[in-house]
Amino acid sequence: MAYLMQECSKAGSGFKAHYLGPTYKQTKAIAWQYAQQMAHAIGGCQINQAELLIRFPTGATLELLGGEQADSLRGRYSNLIVVDEAQLLPQSLWAYVLRPLLADRKGRAIISGTPAGWHNLLGWAFRNGDKLDDWQNWLFTVDDTDALDPNEVAQMRAEMSPEAISQELMCDFNAAIQGAFYAREITELHKSGRFTTVRHDKSLPVIAALDLGHSDLMPVLWAQEHGSELRIIRGHAYQFTSIPDMVSHWRSEGFEHIDRVILPHDAMVRDLTSGSTRQQTFENLGLETVIAPKVSLLEGIEQTRKMLEHTWIDQDNARTLFEALGMYRSDKDEATGVTKLTPVHDWTSHWADAMRYLSIGDRSIGMMYGARDVSRLGV
Repeated sequence: MAYLMQECSKAGSGFKAHYLGPTYKQTKAIAWQYAQQMAHAIGGCQINQAELLIRFPTGATLELLGGEQADSLRGRYSNLIVVDEAQLLPQSLWAYVLRPLLADRKGRAIISGTPAGWHNLLGWAFRNGDKLDDWQNWLFTVDDTDALDPNEVAQMRAEMSPEAISQELMCDFNAAIQGAFYAREITELHKSGRFTTVRHDKSLPVIAALDLGHSDLMPVLWAQEHGSELRIIRGHAYQFTSIPDMVSHWRSEGFEHIDRVILPHDAMVRDLTSGSTRQQTFENLGLETVIAPKVSLLEGIEQTRKMLEHTWIDQDNARTLFEALGMYRSDKDEATGVTKLTPVHDWTSHWADAMRYLSIGDRSIGMMYGARDVSRLGV
């Protein structure tokens, strides 16, 4: 944050900088207070509390955003962007949002975080940084800096698990993500070669499953069944999109014929304005719908685990789903250190919900992968 503030205070009118954290809530809690303090120290800055935006006396601006707001950057430009905690953001964010954002002004980016596996923006950037022109990589373990008192480090080593030490202090990208619900299944899916090229087979019916929303991310998964295989051929996330516009986009993307659409249980709730349910809206557009049964979250997670053992995911068109499932993790009470069975609510949870509805919402899938069993709910 200090670097961003320094650059903005020196830059002229039209200079735009951005700070991007994993979520809006995290960005506001962690970075906004520091940004305001430094703006007051600089003097003459206009602070927009509602939009987390600072305008400097030079005319430069700094805007703070959460990962769920990243799509709002499309079509804009940035001279400098800092991505913090990038291990909690998808790799696809770089190619589809951040890189185009920087192209117009030949801008710069700093991507930072603490390793949490390779299948996220931080892992991708570190793995590829040395191969790309004008990129530089740095990795600093606790032994490379004096950021922490040696006595604190010694105490942490005594109190924390070896896995947590490897990830948090030694920057090990291969350390397991703490509390990940699908860690074993995603690791096996990748090792067995099932994260690969999985193309749309027009001889097979297409199933669409989605997590309904409007302002939140609304991921849609397109899948096909063949024998004992479930093939995820594509995933796409919408936001602030009506159902008719969304279905129109499906058809323009080559999904003119969808066998059935799997919807969450709340799709049967009537809109107070129109009097119709979202299920009826889909059916009025000529689509057959299936409502996922209302089961507990943990039952749905277990059913998804079973399904992932037989699932193939396209590495090009469904990569964000793959990354989200690998990072979908349980929440933790930082005050008590107790790991909860409730998931962290971030961008990964929307994708994981769509996958869960797919696993529990179709009769043929449910029969194929067995009855629900909650014997493996430990995380």
